[in-house]
Amino acid sequence: MNGIVTFFASHISYRLNGIVVNPFTATGIVANAMNGIKTNSIGTNPFTFSSDKTAEGTYTVAVPSGARALLGGAENSLLDVFGTGEYEFDKFNVKLWLHRGEDTDVQIRYGKNLTDLTQEANIADTITGVYPLSLIH
Repeated sequence: MNGIVTFFASHISYRLNGIVVNPFTATGIVANAMNGIKTNSIGTNPFTFSSDKTAEGTYTVAVPSGARALLGGAENSLLDVFGTGEYEFDKFNVKLWLHRGEDTDVQIRYGKNLTDLTQEANIADTITGVYPLSLIH
């Protein structure tokens, strides 16, 4: 209305939140762990994963988890186990680079180059499914 158009969107990588990954263990380079995320996904996982990192380790997913949480920002994530890196999301391609781009010292500051930011609701911690799990062995 009145020439104003409002868009509500989220990055395609947030679709990874809805993909549950069964428990598994992978050893070797980070690409093996990424392959484990893909092959142990419940249902369809349209994402592909790759990395140029050669760090090695043992990666264990002990409980069913969301695929996006396994990438980074959580304890025992890929970044936690294999060390730092930078993600590139290109549509459904997830790439973990050892280093990406260059540091230009650009800072985003409210009132200078950021004039407005509004968040009406945050559903990041919303449960979108139920995973049956038996704890009886």
